[in-house]
Amino acid sequence: MTRIYKRLFILPHYLLGIAWLMMTAGVAYPYFWWIGFEREKLFSFFQFQGDVVYGLLRPVVRGVSVVRKDTDDAGAARLYAANHQSVMDAFVFSQLGVRRVVHVAKNWPFRIPFYGRYLRAAGFVNTEEAGLDELCEKIRALLADGVSVVFFPEGTRGKTLGRFHSLAFHVAVTVSVGVTPVVISGHAAMLPPRCHWPRPAKLRYTILPTLSVEDFKDAAGPLRMARTVRHIIAAELGAENLAISRKTDLIFKR
Repeated sequence: MTRIYKRLFILPHYLLGIAWLMMTAGVAYPYFWWIGFEREKLFSFFQFQGDVVYGLLRPVVRGVSVVRKDTDDAGAARLYAANHQSVMDAFVFSQLGVRRVVHVAKNWPFRIPFYGRYLRAAGFVNTEEAGLDELCEKIRALLADGVSVVFFPEGTRGKTLGRFHSLAFHVAVTVSVGVTPVVISGHAAMLPPRCHWPRPAKLRYTILPTLSVEDFKDAAGPLRMARTVRHIIAAELGAENLAISRKTDLIFKR
């Protein structure tokens, strides 16, 4: 019975979140069409939508903590590599103070009504429409324009950390830019793959020090870099899980 009450409480917030995304995208379309889908306005729109989504999901979000372990300029354009736990990962960077940011993704997000047009106009990169050389040139231009780029090297969402594909790291080596790992924790508990009902969870986002490409410029460099970044993210996730476990043990011992 308690579970039913919880779902009845969460349901309107969850539905409002979905409705908010689709309604605002449709209502805003004539405005963006009129101004020529201006990139800066789109960035502000994405930021606003992300803030509202987190607000609407407040009943299941038991806190959001952002931990910065990097020493880089927070406003500088960077190439980020993050683990991929949930569809909610798309909104993470709205909480990290990174407003001018695009994602590298497969074709499916570009097929979403209204959003497909917005993503293309903002500069989001479709890996199924560009070869490696073109992809590198696009990302080089974005970074030069002060726009950060996000890769999810796993390629698909998963409850546990999957294998990292090397595409992001081929780009990093070719463009000669460091990679900043971002650890997403809590999304797998809140809204895991193939789950359509959010569950209460604590969310934690950790920005780790940028990894230089200087030691990865040999032929096997991108693959080694992929493994290194995966190991760094796995270690951080393991440390977080251990801390949660110890905290739980202390609670039960009292």
